[in-house]
Amino acid sequence: MIREEPKAVVPDGYEEDFLKAFLTFKFQLVYCPKRKKLVMIHEKAESDHGSELDKIKDKSFLGR
Repeated sequence: MIREEPKAVVPDGYEEDFLKAFLTFKFQLVYCPKRKKLVMIHEKAESDHGSELDKIKDKSFLGR
């Protein structure tokens, strides 16, 4: 008996949504008591993934 392997269906936009989810955690906004404002937990310039964040025009997924 030959079994067919199940085929995965990947929704449209999955790759971009996955990247946004990853970047949300990598660059989450936190309150800095020294600066008294919200800052990204990792600096874009110092991160290997900062250039990925720069490619996305609408960064509203990171929060206000």
